[in-house]
Amino acid sequence: MNVPHFHNLLLGRCRCAASLAPKQGKTRRTHRWMTATLWYLPKMAAPMVSAPGRLQALVRRTESSLLAHVQSRSVQTTSVCLKNRAARVRVGKGDKPVTYEGAHPPHYIAHRKGWLSQHTSNLDGEGGAAERTVEDVFIRRFIFGTFHGCLANEIVIKRRANLLIICAIFIRKLPAQKFYFLIGYTETLLSVLYKCPVKMEVQTVEEKVIYKYL
Repeated sequence: MNVPHFHNLLLGRCRCAASLAPKQGKTRRTHRWMTATLWYLPKMAAPMVSAPGRLQALVRRTESSLLAHVQSRSVQTTSVCLKNRAARVRVGKGDKPVTYEGAHPPHYIAHRKGWLSQHTSNLDGEGGAAERTVEDVFIRRFIFGTFHGCLANEIVIKRRANLLIICAIFIRKLPAQKFYFLIGYTETLLSVLYKCPVKMEVQTVEEKVIYKYL
């Protein structure tokens, strides 16, 4: 078989055949398009899809079915528990004294207790949150070292415009003159470091106030 004739058969050239169909005593010529039958198929040296190709197609089909199955089963229907597990005092045998701040876990913030650092950088879309966090860490360590052993509870840092306010509760372990000196020393040094006025609001107690035992 020559090549042009083979291509003609392979492409399926159509031919038009006329047939007569009687209808109510009249004749009408209709056309039917008939496709030539491919009666000759040359032998292939190798199958069109090899064994590795079939294996790859099977693997792809399996991966797609697994992905579809995983995506359909990955819907979470239970309620989400967003409680923080850090920064809480572990429950012991009932002989561990804790203050009001330590007795309540972090997820009670804004419900049973307030924030220890109050500033507008905590609001959504505001900048400077990282800088305020670093400043708070330094201030807390500075107060802890300056008034060593005198802190009765965690200190609260408030920022109002350009004013920095430090609220603390101290145990009366030092004379009043030393407390006044250390308060003035702290306000002056922090004012020079942060280039803003610093004010301390201090309250003293006889001993640490125990809220309950854990």
